[in-house]
Amino acid sequence: MPGSCTRNRPSETGRARDDGRVQKSMVKTYDKPFLLCVGAQKSATSWVAEMMRTKTPVWVGAFKEFHYFDRYSEIPSVRVNGDKRFHDRFKRLTSELPGMRDVARNRLIWLMDRLLIDSDEDYAEYITRYSSAAPAAADFTPEYATLPQVAFERMKAVLPNATALYMMRDPVARAWSGAKHRVSFIKSDEPILTDLDRFLRFLDEPLIKAFADYPTTMQRLQKTFPEARIGFYEEILESDETALAFINVLLGDLGFDPLEDASDIRRQVYAGQSKSMPEAWVPVIREKLDPVYKGLSDMGLEVPKTWL
Repeated sequence: MPGSCTRNRPSETGRARDDGRVQKSMVKTYDKPFLLCVGAQKSATSWVAEMMRTKTPVWVGAFKEFHYFDRYSEIPSVRVNGDKRFHDRFKRLTSELPGMRDVARNRLIWLMDRLLIDSDEDYAEYITRYSSAAPAAADFTPEYATLPQVAFERMKAVLPNATALYMMRDPVARAWSGAKHRVSFIKSDEPILTDLDRFLRFLDEPLIKAFADYPTTMQRLQKTFPEARIGFYEEILESDETALAFINVLLGDLGFDPLEDASDIRRQVYAGQSKSMPEAWVPVIREKLDPVYKGLSDMGLEVPKTWL
């Protein structure tokens, strides 16, 4: 599948220090086409990543979420959780070393190198090295939606040819899916699915509030990536035809020919619990999240009718 790309070359950009300040240096950029998916969480980002991984020439890493730009977050849990996930994966893999198959050994090597990324230059070099045989690469990290403006500016500096993608889902449905996702990892948090007050407190957590703040993410994203692609979960996954059309839009953005085969295009990735939100909760949560709906409306963004 053809696609145009340019040769990687060094570019002078600001190199970030650990404290977030910038110092001048020669920082390598990734200059091929790049798909940068910045969220939102529980809005089909894993589905997009899987389609790119299995149906296109785009390189998607062994772990779809890189969590590199998390270092610019103003939310402490975001700065810590990304690296913690990789350390946990590292411990799980190394515990299986005696009987490890080749594919797992490769994942361990990729993971070790990911843990050593400590600068924008390291990030660009990692992507360049592991995607060298591919005409394009991608990073799908939902936490990027919660980052400050400086993070988006760093993304643009390191990934000058990136197509930015922001996926959105009805705020109420996304919040409920996020809660179920939390419980799947932290069983002690199960009351957030049965107790309305607990669920409301969950929505007030800094990270969860940031995930839900679509208008702020949109403003920051469009300031840095004016041509950012927006995708709505409900419209994209409505049918095989709409799903295929969306993937082809992204391929067009990256300079590739469209896919023709829609078989298995909507296969579910990381299915969550089937438990539905109690009907009595819906108007309460809708009212709480009303600023999100209003903020998008004030921006002139036309959202799916199912949201209204």
